[in-house]
Amino acid sequence: MKIDYRKKSETLYCFSPLVTLLTGALELACVLYAFATYRATPFGRTATLLVFLLAIFQFSEYAICSGGSIALWNKIGYAAIALLPATGVHMAELVTKKTFWTPLSYAAGIAVALLILIPGGAFITTYCTGTFVLFELDAFPSSVLGIYYFLFLLTPMAKLAVHLVRKQKNAHLILWMFLGYLSFLVPTLTVTLLFASSQSGIPSIMCGFAVLLACIVIFKILPLYHKKKSAKLKVV
Repeated sequence: MKIDYRKKSETLYCFSPLVTLLTGALELACVLYAFATYRATPFGRTATLLVFLLAIFQFSEYAICSGGSIALWNKIGYAAIALLPATGVHMAELVTKKTFWTPLSYAAGIAVALLILIPGGAFITTYCTGTFVLFELDAFPSSVLGIYYFLFLLTPMAKLAVHLVRKQKNAHLILWMFLGYLSFLVPTLTVTLLFASSQSGIPSIMCGFAVLLACIVIFKILPLYHKKKSAKLKVV
């Protein structure tokens, strides 16, 4: 495995190492705030974990581009984002209906993380472009990670969409959760369609835009959820 520092391009500076560091610091600040404010509920703890995992990946990218151990930070970063879809499924089912998808998603996420962490050659090459980090994985772990992400991003979005269409309870909260997914998926798809060379950097780009998700979770979704919970307790 090697790291290659490529010449900086004139585009996508929003993913530069400095911005990655600042993004990670912002997400970590959000984690500390959320943990102090919302740790009493499973929803609050799960949302805090989601943002914490995003912060770990940002700091991993910064370490990779700053001379840290590439082998170590590759594994740390990818193990963290392997659990992201599972936390999303968990949050969605806490406001809709809890099913087998939550334990299944965590089991799959842990399996993917272990696949990344086991000694061996999951990573072929890591490129620090100066704008974002390109990770090249072996075919098998890359395929497993892709299938896992597709399945467990689509599942909670589908559940949230169904509840919105049916206009069931918590509609406002569910709408913001659905918008949270769109906040990083739509920009990521837009960038990768406009810049074909960025497709290998999807994890880096997706997690870069996911700071929007972090802000929505911390400053909109969590307050909405706990406001409804508090109102329900007062009625009881």
